[in-house]
Amino acid sequence: MGSENGSVQFPETEIKRHIIDDQIFDRGVRIAKHREEPLSNLKCDTHILSGLCRGSEGLPYVINVAFSTDPLIIIDHSTCTCEYGRVDGRCKHVVALLLKWNYLQRVQARVAAPQTPVAIKPEPAQPRSHKIQSVSPSPSYPSSSSSSSS
Repeated sequence: MGSENGSVQFPETEIKRHIIDDQIFDRGVRIAKHREEPLSNLKCDTHILSGLCRGSEGLPYVINVAFSTDPLIIIDHSTCTCEYGRVDGRCKHVVALLLKWNYLQRVQARVAAPQTPVAIKPEPAQPRSHKIQSVSPSPSYPSSSSSSSS
């Protein structure tokens, strides 16, 4: 999935700054969240994020995003082989690639994080209340004697 910059995260504000158009950003969000996984072959080498996106024209679109990380992540330029991306590289597929990469990096970080066992502290024993219950004496019943007459 990644190599040298495998843990890079692209801030949403930087993605929006690069893309400019809010409608394109929203359309890219929908692609990134699509259940049928239109994005594939995501990889990040040094300062290039790349991937493929299954497009409506049958062939996958090739997407590349060049970025710098000194000291903040800045998207320098992007390209996509879709009709809109060929104009200036600022298309919904670029947005989808960046957002999907961020998601995959968060998932990978959670899986790779060491699992620390959680100690469960026993609750302190609560003192028992010793209530003395008053017991009323049982009522006295007269004893029955059988008398026989002769």
